[in-house]
Order: sequence, then C-alpha cells, then structure tokens
Amino acid sequence: MKGENQLFILSFLMLPLDYVLQEQGFTSQEAKVYLTTLELGASPASMIARKLGENRVTVYSTIQNLVKKQALFVISKNKVSHYGAQPPKKLLSIAQERIENLESAMGTLLAMDANANHRPNVQMYEGVEGIKMCYEDTLNYPKSTLKAFLGYGEIQSQLKRWLDNRYLPQRIKHQILAKVLAPGKLQSEYYYPPHLDPKTYGKYTELGFIQDSVFDLYNEINLYGEDKVFMVMFRQEEMMGMIIKSKLLYNTLSALFDLTWKREING
Repeated sequence: MKGENQLFILSFLMLPLDYVLQEQGFTSQEAKVYLTTLELGASPASMIARKLGENRVTVYSTIQNLVKKQALFVISKNKVSHYGAQPPKKLLSIAQERIENLESAMGTLLAMDANANHRPNVQMYEGVEGIKMCYEDTLNYPKSTLKAFLGYGEIQSQLKRWLDNRYLPQRIKHQILAKVLAPGKLQSEYYYPPHLDPKTYGKYTELGFIQDSVFDLYNEINLYGEDKVFMVMFRQEEMMGMIIKSKLLYNTLSALFDLTWKREING
C-alpha cells in the first residue's frame, strides 16, 4: 500500500511529457508524434498516423520537422521509410549542446546588448499632432526640470492654442520646472498666459533672454528625463518633431545650457 501511495504521488508531481517536450521547442503536434514514435519503435509514417488517428499528410509533415530537429531518424526497410524516435538521452544531449553554444556566445551577446543600450534611439514625428506627442512625452517626468532653447519661429495657431491651453497647465500640474533660454528679441513679445495664475506659473517657469545677436535660434530644443532631447521645427514646410534618447547627447547639450545660463543670466 505504501509503495502504491509513493507511485501515485510521484506520478502526480511529474509534468506531462508533452509539456516537457514543448518546453524544449517542440510544438504540441511534434510532441505527440515523438511520443507515439517512441512507443511504437521505428515505423512507417502511415502506421504512426493510424496510431494517432490523424491525417497521414499532416503527420508526415510533422515527422519531417522532427527529423530536421534530430528528434527522429529515418531508416529504410523493404524500400519503405521507417521513422524512429531518438533516445531521450539524445534529446538531453542536444539540449545541453544548445546551452553550451549559448554560453560560449554570451560574451559577444552581452557586448552587443551593452552597445545597443548606448546607441541613440531616434523617433520622428510629423505635423502638428506629431509635435504634440513630443511635448506630451515630457509630461512623463513629473517633478523634474526641463531645459529649453526657445527659437524665434512662428508657431502654427492651432499648436499655439494647444500649448497655452492644454500643455502648459499640464506641465505645471506635473510640477515640471521649465528653464528657458530665448533670443532677446522675443522678450518684448513674451506674455504670461492670462488663464494661468502668475505666481504658480512663475514657480515652474524661469526665463532667460540672451541679448547677443549671435543667439538667433529658429527651432526649439528641449532637454528632459536626464537622457532625452526633443527638437521641434515649426515652419509649415518642415513641421516636425524629433525625440532622441541619448545620455551622452543630453549631457553635452545640458552642459552648454548650464554654461550659457550661468554666464548670461546669473553672471
């Protein structure tokens, strides 16, 4: 009785054989064909199909896949192909060989992954809606600082309304401080959005105007998220936004921004 209980517990704990094979890369159909062939011994495809109760053509196609995977072998008896299952230990040997091959390539794979992590990721967005998506991405970094080089470009009226009425309130709601460097000729044109509380707006917006004529920008560059650079071009014929995810580029432009702010605004 004790032996029967142990056998019951062992069978209960064992994973289904077809599931084990599927974990090794077999499809459900391939697992069934392999197990049936293992039970029958080397047999013609027609016999294997009959044992499974399935269409011979379908089973034959699966058999060919298993031969390619080295899970089945083929021999000829009386000019008829017979298919046999490789011993289970052979499957284990193949699996171990795959693991060893993967381990031997691991150094190269990790190096490739490290390079990919440092490679800039660039996303392009066209038109007004595309530019909106770029601005909205900055909202994913609440309680952070956004550094912006503001250009002297004419903003499309629909986009300007969206920036004033939708984006700016959301930026303030997310407590994102915007430090903005802009050409001096924009100073006379700049205004505080009337629908926003000046005190709250001022808390999350710092403006610096560069009076030097050399600082003559027509596009806008935003630095945010500690590794993202967002550039936008407003002219109708080239209206587009670009988000570049690059820690090195962010650090480079951030250093230029900080130096300019220190010398021109704080200096």
